[in-house]
Amino acid sequence: WCVMKISVHVDMKPTDQIIKRIFDDRTGIFLAETWAKIFTKYTPKDSGTLSQSYITEPYKITYEQKYSHYQWFGVSKNGKPLRYSKEQNFLAQSHWEEAAEKDKKVEVARAVTEYLKRR
Repeated sequence: WCVMKISVHVDMKPTDQIIKRIFDDRTGIFLAETWAKIFTKYTPKDSGTLSQSYITEPYKITYEQKYSHYQWFGVSKNGKPLRYSKEQNFLAQSHWEEAAEKDKKVEVARAVTEYLKRR
């Protein structure tokens, strides 16, 4: 047997270039849209306007209703705690993104992984 040394040079892009390619604006929009759909089950619901009135940007969801921040904080204009009806959305609560993240982060991670595989 003859043993030979072999060297292999792997020319890799710098890590920051790889990360920028993967986590670009398209991925950010996909992620924001995915979370927005999930948040619908956690946002307070009367007419459904709040959960349907949002704008997505890369990695960002903005709720457009004037009362959105009161619902999110869970306090009225007068500073009184809001009581959320569970009749239409039994998961309705303030800070809905925290509950959704706790319950659905694995599902979202899978969805993003699959999205990246398809690209």
